[in-house]
Amino acid sequence: MTLSRQRLDFLTLQVYRALKDSPAVTVLDADRAVALVRTAIAENVRIEQELEREAEKVLAPHRERILREGADYRRMVRDGMKTLARKRGFVL
Repeated sequence: MTLSRQRLDFLTLQVYRALKDSPAVTVLDADRAVALVRTAIAENVRIEQELEREAEKVLAPHRERILREGADYRRMVRDGMKTLARKRGFVL
């Protein structure tokens, strides 16, 4: 998954506002909080991209057979990503 700067900014503000409005969270420094949220989202996207590359690498030797047999290659990549994520304790 890739994220445009505009989309990253939008998601960052949405998450920040939800946190700010939560009674469980006290925001002492808004700029720092926004920066931390932005970093967390960007890191999550980076990890997802890494998982996707790894899943594609595992499936690459089998790609022709997968396509020839009519299987959904993208779905298999997503399933591979889920398996890799679960093994690493990462939630997609």
